[in-house]
Amino acid sequence: MLLIATGYPLAAQPRIHAHNDYQQVVPLTNALHNEAYSIEADVYLTSRGLVVAHNKKDMAAAPSLDSLYLQPIIRLFQQHGGRISTSKTYTPI
Repeated sequence: MLLIATGYPLAAQPRIHAHNDYQQVVPLTNALHNEAYSIEADVYLTSRGLVVAHNKKDMAAAPSLDSLYLQPIIRLFQQHGGRISTSKTYTPI
């Protein structure tokens, strides 16, 4: 299991955890939009590298961790000048 802590301030909102975020219609983006404090993804090491799947039987068709989370996070940092969001309530980790 992979947890990504987003760094939103604790006092400003209740802690929201995106459980099995990769199963959402819009993974990552939805969790960030709703200012989730943490994002959960189940990660497996396969011959294709790290993939995100709920269980081993889903691994063959599972997207890579890189394509689903890492590259989108990198793009957000590039778009927002070293931040994952333009939100005024966001505090970098």
